[in-house]
Amino acid sequence: MLTLRSSAGIQYFYPVRTRPFKLTVGFLVLALAGIVLTQVYWVRNAMEMKDEQFSHSVRIALKSVVNRLMLSASEHDTDLRALCAPGCITDTTTLFRLVGPGQLDSLIREELSDFRIGIDYGYGIYRQGSGQVLLFSTGVSRSELLASEHSASLSCLFTDDPLYLSVVFRHERTLAYQGMALWVVLSLLFVLSAFGGFLYIMQGWSRQKKLSEIKTDFVNNMTHEFRTPIATISLASEMLQKDEVAGEITRIKKYASIIHNENTRLQGQVERILQIAVIDKGDFKIKPKAFDANDVLRTLLRGFEITVGKRGGKIRACFEAKNTVIVADRVHFTNIIANLLDNANKYSPDAPDITLHTSNKDGGLLILIRDKGIGIAKENHEHVFRNLYRVPTGNLHDVKGFGLGLYYVKRMTEAHGGYVKMDSELGKGSTFYVFFPFGKETETTE
Repeated sequence: MLTLRSSAGIQYFYPVRTRPFKLTVGFLVLALAGIVLTQVYWVRNAMEMKDEQFSHSVRIALKSVVNRLMLSASEHDTDLRALCAPGCITDTTTLFRLVGPGQLDSLIREELSDFRIGIDYGYGIYRQGSGQVLLFSTGVSRSELLASEHSASLSCLFTDDPLYLSVVFRHERTLAYQGMALWVVLSLLFVLSAFGGFLYIMQGWSRQKKLSEIKTDFVNNMTHEFRTPIATISLASEMLQKDEVAGEITRIKKYASIIHNENTRLQGQVERILQIAVIDKGDFKIKPKAFDANDVLRTLLRGFEITVGKRGGKIRACFEAKNTVIVADRVHFTNIIANLLDNANKYSPDAPDITLHTSNKDGGLLILIRDKGIGIAKENHEHVFRNLYRVPTGNLHDVKGFGLGLYYVKRMTEAHGGYVKMDSELGKGSTFYVFFPFGKETETTE
């Protein structure tokens, strides 16, 4: 059981069930490893069998060639017929009268084709003891003939020296493994599919885990945010019910004002959550109207100057944009800038130092908002605009919020055809760039 405690003293309990998942992952890894090893073992054995089958076929073909040479000589040459008994030929001249290159090549070709072996080969006859090559076809070297595993003895024809008929295949592996390519490819595809499925499941689980953590953090933050105004309203209501307060109009108004303010605050928080839900569905309308952005910015700055001033901070404004009239939804534009200014104030632990700068760029208005607050680490940059994401701060709850503000800023700015960018460094503050095109006055639906 995992226990989390908020700054308000509330404890949240969440069951942690990582062991069954780890066991499942372990079994999946073992199963995947077993599949891979089985496939590798099967392919290796199949290739060894193919090698043996190929060598055996070639050996039979060469022996058949030698036998046919004996039969051919005894049938067509009466002078040699008496010499064709096994072991009767004693000189190479007589031998090569029997074994002519053309006849030898024709016999080898016929015998190999019977075993469906390709014709891309070379052949030769060599003396085993000395390594002397007596006969060879074009394109075959002496070293290849001597190193070949495919040879047949000519001792049945010639007994003076141990002569061998040798065959060399230029693409032996291709010939040996022909017909296996499809099965090897299919086996590889099955293994890769299983591995890819495993990775996909792991990535999906990781995403779900992160989403669960974000939602859990959101629920905790929401509970904390709602608890404060609810507690304040409850306390003020109790005070109104006391007899000593019933006759004091001033105190009644005071507590009624507190209830009203806290209720307004609570409603605002609920509206923000509902608004994000609408944005997530993409079911919202933008009503662009032409207005001067400087008017909105100055109005916002007046309100924030009071808030920042209470903390001993300051806001610098620099309006350098020549053209400040844009066509946008004024409400959303106001909310976007207000969110960024509010973040700049909230995430400045000391006296806030905020800069707001405007300029014209690429047919629109570029607004820069810079603070010198706590900043954001680089590993969190790609996540800050995600829904419900809040930069991890451990178990601290110094800064309130749901992780909705920057998500809203990004979605609504892009809905206007603009963009938002961020530069931030941990401990040195953050800078946000918001761009709004001048646009045209029409109503659009996202």
